[in-house]
Formats: sequence, C-alpha cells, structure tokens
Amino acid sequence: MNEKGRRIGLASHEEEKLRHAKVRAMFSRAMDVAATDVAEFLEKEFPDDRDLHQEVLELIEHKRESFLEEGAIPQVADAVVEEDGAEATERLRASIGSEFGHYRIEGRIGEGGMGQVYAATDTILGRRVALKRLPREYLADEERVNRFKQEARAISKLNHPNIVTIYEFSRSSEGEWFIASELVEGGTVDECRATQEIELIDKVDISLQVAAAISAAHSTGYIHRDIKPSNIMVRPDGLVKVLDFGLAKLIRGEPTVDSGIDTQPKVESVIGRPIGTVAYMSPEVVKGHRADERSDIFSFGVVLYELICGKRPFQGESNAGVMAEIMRKDPDPFDDQDIPEDLASVVFKCLQKDPDLRYQTMERVVSELDSVRLLLPGQHAPYEDLHRSGNRKPAFIAFSKSGDLSDASGPVATMTPLGGVLILAVVLVIAFAGWWVIYELYLDSESSAAVYRTETIVEWNSGPSELTSAAKADPTGKFIAFGSAQSGSNEIWVQPIGGGKSLQVTDNGFYNQYPVWSPDGQEVVYYSHRGNDYGIWRNSVSGGNERQIIGGVGRESKPRFWSKSGRIYFQGRTEMLVFDLRDGSSKTVIDFGSKGIRPMTTDVSDDETKIAVVFERAGTWIVNVGELPGSDSRDIYQTGNHISHLSWSQDSESVLISEEVNGIFQVVRVSVADGEAIQLTRGATDLEVEDVLLSGEILVSSSFKRSVVWAVDIESGKEEVLSDNVLNEYWPVSSPGSGMVALRSIGRSAGNTGHKTVVQDTATASERATVFEGGTPVKWSPDGSSLAVLKETDSDYEVWSVGQDGRQSTRLTDSGVQMGGYRIHPYLRTDSNHVSWAPNAKYLAYIAYREGVYDLWLYSFERKDEVRSFGNRVPRRSICCLHWSTDSERLYYLARTRDRSKRIPTRSEFWVFELQEFNHRKIGEVEADVRLLGFNATRSTLIYSMRQDPSGFAPVPKSTVFKSISIDDGHTSELTQFDHSYFDNSHISPDGSIIALTARRNNLESIWLIPIVGGEARALVVENDPKNFISTLEWSWDGTRIMYGKQFQMNRLSLLTKET
Repeated sequence: MNEKGRRIGLASHEEEKLRHAKVRAMFSRAMDVAATDVAEFLEKEFPDDRDLHQEVLELIEHKRESFLEEGAIPQVADAVVEEDGAEATERLRASIGSEFGHYRIEGRIGEGGMGQVYAATDTILGRRVALKRLPREYLADEERVNRFKQEARAISKLNHPNIVTIYEFSRSSEGEWFIASELVEGGTVDECRATQEIELIDKVDISLQVAAAISAAHSTGYIHRDIKPSNIMVRPDGLVKVLDFGLAKLIRGEPTVDSGIDTQPKVESVIGRPIGTVAYMSPEVVKGHRADERSDIFSFGVVLYELICGKRPFQGESNAGVMAEIMRKDPDPFDDQDIPEDLASVVFKCLQKDPDLRYQTMERVVSELDSVRLLLPGQHAPYEDLHRSGNRKPAFIAFSKSGDLSDASGPVATMTPLGGVLILAVVLVIAFAGWWVIYELYLDSESSAAVYRTETIVEWNSGPSELTSAAKADPTGKFIAFGSAQSGSNEIWVQPIGGGKSLQVTDNGFYNQYPVWSPDGQEVVYYSHRGNDYGIWRNSVSGGNERQIIGGVGRESKPRFWSKSGRIYFQGRTEMLVFDLRDGSSKTVIDFGSKGIRPMTTDVSDDETKIAVVFERAGTWIVNVGELPGSDSRDIYQTGNHISHLSWSQDSESVLISEEVNGIFQVVRVSVADGEAIQLTRGATDLEVEDVLLSGEILVSSSFKRSVVWAVDIESGKEEVLSDNVLNEYWPVSSPGSGMVALRSIGRSAGNTGHKTVVQDTATASERATVFEGGTPVKWSPDGSSLAVLKETDSDYEVWSVGQDGRQSTRLTDSGVQMGGYRIHPYLRTDSNHVSWAPNAKYLAYIAYREGVYDLWLYSFERKDEVRSFGNRVPRRSICCLHWSTDSERLYYLARTRDRSKRIPTRSEFWVFELQEFNHRKIGEVEADVRLLGFNATRSTLIYSMRQDPSGFAPVPKSTVFKSISIDDGHTSELTQFDHSYFDNSHISPDGSIIALTARRNNLESIWLIPIVGGEARALVVENDPKNFISTLEWSWDGTRIMYGKQFQMNRLSLLTKET
C-alpha cells in the first residue's frame, strides 16, 4: 500500500472526514490555478494547513496527468476526490481478511474509476493474485463495464512473458465483475530509477521487453493507448511486465467469443476526445484523431527517452503546454555523449510527429533495439535467447519507494515481515541463479573460478564487400594491426589496445588484408591484391612507402608469422611457404596438397618450432600439429563442426580455435598433449580467434548484420517495409500476377547460416509462410503457382519446385546446379538468372557443373527429366544470365572465358540456344567482363553492362557502361554510362524500358532509374545513413515497384579476458 493508502486506511473516521473535506476544498480551488503557481497559491490561501499542501499537489499532478481517462490500475488519489473518505476507510477495513468467492483479501493495492484492486490469495490453489473488482454501483454504467470486460479480453488473448497473466475473469454471486491476475513483485520503472542507478544496457533491456510486450499486443490486433512508466513493472529478477490494458482497443481482427461470457464488448472512443496520459500521447491522439499501432510507438518513444536521460521530451507548464510541445516541438538531443548513435536514432524515429515517418511496426522496434543491444559493451545474448529461456542475470533489483520489495501489479502493496523475508529469500535465489547462468556462459572448466569477458578494442561500420577482419597483436601486446574497409577500400590500420584513435597504415585503394607484425613491432607485412597481381607487401606502421617483397602469389595467400630470424611464413592454397628477408629466397615448407590436404587456416608457434593446421576431410574438421620444418604431424582434434580460425597459445601447449557450436562460432581451447577440448565461450555472436597476447588474452573478431526488405513506388518514391522480421532477409523474388514475394531468410544476425525460403503476401504483410528449409528462392513459375528453389547439397545445389504454401515440394534435378556468385556486404547476386522458367512453363533452364564443364541444362515438365544442351565443352568457360524469348523457342545466355592468371573473365560471348533445332549459335563477343541484363522494350536487342575499373574487382567501379547487342547481327551500341554504381546490382524493368541500379556516392547508397531510350537518370531512393547498404534489387511483376534489402553491418575486434 502506498503512503496515500496508509493515510486513508489508518485515520479515524472523524479525522478522515475532516481531512477529506479540507483536501477536497483546497483541491477544487487549486485546480483553477496555473501549474507553476499552485504551491504559492496554497501557501497564501491555506497557511494553517501546510501538512496538506503536498497531498493536494500530488492529487493535482495526478489528475492533470491522467487528463480525461484513467488506466486499469490507477493510484488511490481519485478515491480521495471522488468519494467520501469515511466510506473509503470503512470499505477498506471491511475488505481486509474477508472472502470474495474463493479469494481471501489481504490488502488494497489501488482504486479508481475502473475498479478496486486488491492483493489476495486463491484459497483453492494457494497462490497470491491481484484481484480487480468492478464495484456494484458501476454495474449500470455500460461504458465502465465494457472497458472492464475489454481489459480482461485483451490480456487473455496475450500469452507473453512480459504481459501479466489472467487466471480468471468472471462474476461473483452478487453480480460483481472481477479479474484475478498475476501479482507482480517489484516496482515500476519510475521507482527503480528513483532508488538506484540503472546501467544503459539494462535500460535497453527493459525497453526491449516493453517493446516485445506491445508488439505481442499489436500482433493480436490490440493497441495499448496508455504506455507510461507507471504501467511498467520490473520484477526482482529483471523481468518486465506491462500492465493496464484498460484503455486497450481492438483495431483489427475478430477474436473468438468465449461461451457464457460476453468477451467482445463494444467500446467506442469518441473522435476528438484524447485517450491516455497527456505526457505520453502522440500528436495524432492530442489532435483527437484515431490511434493505431504507431501511436503506441510514439508513446513508447517518450518512455524510452525518459528512461535513457531521466527527463521527459515534452515538458510544458500545463497540460495544454505539454500538448503544444508534443504537436510542435522536437525533443532535445541527448546531452550524454556516451549514448550510442544507433540507440538515439531508434528513440528519435519513434518520436517523429508524422506517423508515416515512425517505425511502422513494433516488431521493427524490437529488432532495432535488439541490434543496438548486441553492440553495447557487456551484452551476453540477444533478447530472444535471454527471455525465451528465462535465463537472465538481473543487473539491478526492483524495489519499492520504501525500500521493500514490491508485491503488486500496481502501486506498492503491504506485506508482513515474514512475507518480506520469504520474498527476499526468493530474490536472492533468483539473483544467484541468474548469476550462475551468465557465469556458466563463460566458464573455463580448468578452473571453477575462471570467467571470460569480452572487452571491445575497436569497432567500425563495414564498407562494401567487407566481411570479418583479420587482426594480429604486436609483440608487446599494446597494439593491434587489422584490415578494414571503413575508409571505402580495404586498408591496413593500427589500433592502440588501451584506447585512442586508429591509425591508417595504407591508403592505396586496393584490397589489403592479413597483417602480421615484425619482431620489433615497427613494421607489418600483408597480402595485397592489385589488379591482376597478388603479392605480399611491407610497410612501416607509421605509414610511408610500401614495398612489395614477393609478387605472383596465389589469391588465397595469407601471411601468418614474421620470425625473429627474418623469415615470413605465409599460407598458400595447398602449402605453407616461407620468404627469407635475408637473401630474398622463398620455398615451400610443407606441401599439404601432397597429403591430400587443403588448409583452411594455419599458424606458426612463436618459437618457430611448431605448425598447426585446420582442414576438412569427408565432413570431419581436423586440427593437426607438427614440427617445423615439415616433419611428421598428428591429428589432435576431430569434430563434425566447422572450424574457421586458429591461433597458438603463448606457451605452445594448446591451440585456440573457433568452432561452430549450434550454429555459432565459439572459442575452444585444444590441448596439444592429449587433444582435450574445452569450450571457453557460449555467447550468441560468432567469435573468431585472431591471436593470443602475451598476457593470455585472446584477440577475437566478430560482426553484426541486419537486413530488412523494403519496396519503393517508382512514381511517388514512397518507401515501405515489406518484411521486418527479427531474421535477416534479402533477395526478394516477385510472383507474377500477385503480391506474393519469396525471400531468403537466415536464422541469426551473426552469420550467413540457417537459411530458408519464406513467402509473404505483400497485400497482407502479417501473413508469412516458411515454404522451404535450407533453400534459396530463384524464380516463380509463369502463373505464380510454384517457386523454383535451390537446395544446398554437400558441394553445390539441386533445383526443387515448391508451392506457395510449402505443402507440395518436388526435386527436379540432380546435384551440380550452380547458384552463381554473390557478395555478402551488401548481399548481391553477382550473376542474374542462373535458373529461368520458360514462358510456356514447359521447361526450366539452369546452369550445372557436371563432367568437368559448365553447361546449359533443361528440365522438361512433360518428360519429367533433365536434358543437357551440349552448348559448352570448354572447361574454363562458365555460363550465366539466362533469358527466354516470349515464344519459349530460344534461350539467350552469356558464356565467359577466364584467364588462369586473372580473377575476372577476359572474354564474354553472347549465345542463343534454339530449342527446335537443338542448336547453339553465337551472336557476338566482347573482350571484357560483362553482365547480361535482359531485353529492351522491342525485344530486338539484349542489354548488358561493362565495368570501367582499373583494379578489375571493385564492387563499386569508377564507371559502369551500359550497351546493347542486336540479337540478329550482333551489332553493339553504347546506351549510357553511370559513375560509382554497383556493377552487380543493375536490373531491367519487366517491359524493358528502364534500368534500375544502386550507386554509392559520398559514402551514401542510392537507387537510380535510367530510361533505356531517352530521358535523364533520376534518383529514386537516397539512403541518408552511411551505415546502410542496399542489396539486390527486384522489380515487381507489373513494374510499378522495386524491392530490395536495406543492410547494416558492424565489425568489432575484442579481447577475451579471463577474470578470477
């Protein structure tokens, strides 16, 4: 019971009656005074009743905040104003200890216009509950009764850990409606903030849980309409509960009617009458317009702003002033510079005045906050993992204002001394259990007191085509060198481990990676790819003139170790080589290829006596160690899990590896002596071992990815979210004649694993179906009834056909089918149309690598068999980009020939396969790497693109040239060129009139439209956040929209430190 409740409950009848009369008189007069003048008014008009001033001020504040509507569990304030104090006292005294059905009343929690709330015990089940009763005198008030029923109905439909659970909703024998629900221990968010300092990560965690609860309500068609801190309880174990669905409104859907009880009361909000609490209202609600999910998102933004910085974003001196600020004033930016930009971005997007500019779904807010949380120092697992399992470590314990643990679903309830002891004991058990869960996540089995924590050294927003970063520590353990594309191209950087700014070592515009330190810590060597040359280069860490020390190495070469004797070890495709700086000689130290081994990763011990290698054989991943140079070796560890990284420990008695455990790379120590493997981490993000420092700390790299699918109208330029799932989704494939879109979805943010094909109806975005596990969608059938999916096998792919609902799936081809290349950041298919359905639906064309060559194959739906076209017998020639004629009698494609010494194709040939004659005819060729995009509007020419790029491999070349080639005589013509566009992301509209492409200019992504015949290029979408990238574009079947993914990735280097 709160302090006002004690005043009501403990005063004598006469004292309370007199006190109530004074308070009511003072309250009535003071309500007409401006908010800033109330205290002065009370002092002047009622100098003899100073003991009542604070109570009147609290009542006025409560009344003004509540405005026109009360919540489901209000404070006791209204009871003082709206009813006689003596009656309240008598009712309370009569209630405590009494029986209400099979509930025994223990104390009152709160009371207001929507009912009385008591702490009670269910005498049948022996559990404590919050019992809410609608007084008998309100039974004739239809609106109150309907709102009471609506609250019960709303909560009963929501089965979510962050929403209170209803145990019973019924009527007593006297006709009183009541709700028996979960009794929440703890305090409100405001109470928690008032009694202790809450860390930023815990504020985000609280917000995530609130957002998840609201999202769950929205998914069932309900909006809350009264989101505020006093309706958010935090339990002692850190679990959050959202309360008060008394104002909840059903805005869509038609829930089932439970027999016997009218659970669908009709409650209408009066247009023009604001609903909720003023300080947390959205602009549209203040204006009296109808609320929707986005109104809840605004209110949530107010709560989030207040939770982060301790003050409300809108602070007028009166309700009218607050409402004016909500409608006109932008909230002040955060003063605290330590608040991450990504978190601030979420807050201020929630607080946009225009609902169309806010997040459109609460699910999106959850995913954005989850992304922010994973990037905060001290995080252990994403929201879903923490709260689905129930394994949480509370960073603080929720207390009431008085210091006792709360035991109520609203304002604080009273408890006996024994009850307080029991609850405290439970809290200690819960707190210890939560600590043990986190402790176990990082437990080193060698020592029961060893815990590993991650400490971020440096992080950056990933650049184009950047994956995770290779890094090494210097001999002193004070600096790290790493490769990063944060400046645009992949360069070598140096970062002090103790903090400070990163120093850029190289600035050559090429691809530089895998740095290794010199023994004196003054230089680094690194791999560099420059045009058609792959080499090992050397540079001072302070910058200067680079020197190539060896050229002509393979493109898979990686420097591994620079010894004190002046030898540089580097890993090739199938060997370990060494370059001697003293005489400039190089030689192979170990020929892995002769042993049937292709090394995944290698490392040399600091004393230059041992080598460790990871390789895969027949589905088993093996760690092998041996003596240098090249003597006998032995396998020390085998596993069915993928191993990606490897590093020697400082004492050379063990190796540290990154092993994929349940889809996530964890750090594992393997003993060289006996092969004993000890898993050091059990985190929710990939940790890839880069190096081990002298201190024993482990240098690890990690990355966080997020991809959401959007669509833009090509006429208006208006964007909308198509798929805002917590999974990463990209590569949309539009179905002909409908709004169905297939997406590739991956199961976690840390990597590119666990993928599946999902289908979503864009007309009803909530309807989603997983139609194929482990598949990548490529092409819909002409009538949109079936989807061609590539299913991954051990080495390549098979083509399957699957229905829209996933119930009918058929394997069409054997293995060997090629998916085509792709880039990870952003997710881009580097080749288009590797699988293509004939317009008459009789054939499915695809590229397969069989019998040592790439060739064009057809699947005949009539014969239910595969047919090889025999268009290619040249081993080094690849095929891509299949495009059918409208009559399905000809299939046009591109054949590329690659020089062995060069990474990119040197000749591209245009061919047509004529089905009736079963004949291949060459149309023309160019000496360049090109992409075949499709037909022009008259279908007389094929459109293709060529890169203008000195390096030959940049994802964003200096310029891309678009040309056409006649399908009759092979004549070519230049159409246009475009600077700084993605070579792998240009696509022709279905009618052949427009090229859509993505560009990256001034470090910002954009989508452009270029008319093929006449007209100027125009920007359709400009992404203003440099962190966001745009993945593969897809035209809608009718050419009115373009779909694409917006993708974000952050790379991080951290130290894994053992604490004792």
